[in-house]
Amino acid sequence: YVAVFFEMGAVGVAIFVLAYLVGFLNLVRPRSERTPIAVGMAGAFVAFAVAGIVGSLLDNPRPAFLFYIMLLWALQPAWAVQRTHQKAD
Repeated sequence: YVAVFFEMGAVGVAIFVLAYLVGFLNLVRPRSERTPIAVGMAGAFVAFAVAGIVGSLLDNPRPAFLFYIMLLWALQPAWAVQRTHQKAD
């Protein structure tokens, strides 16, 4: 995450880590409140964090786009995701 620090500074890294943690915690909430794809996305978040220790995936446009789309999906509040699934049923 050194690359994120150089691009956005200390405040940017703090916001990035906060968004990452909130998104991850939304994915690992109790089973009755999450969607079936949340388990796979939580695994992808862990893999991204591990890969971020030794390199930066955010420098490449395709993985960065995929990560930010997944992060935005993970940051949705639980009630919004549940309401979407209830409409589909």
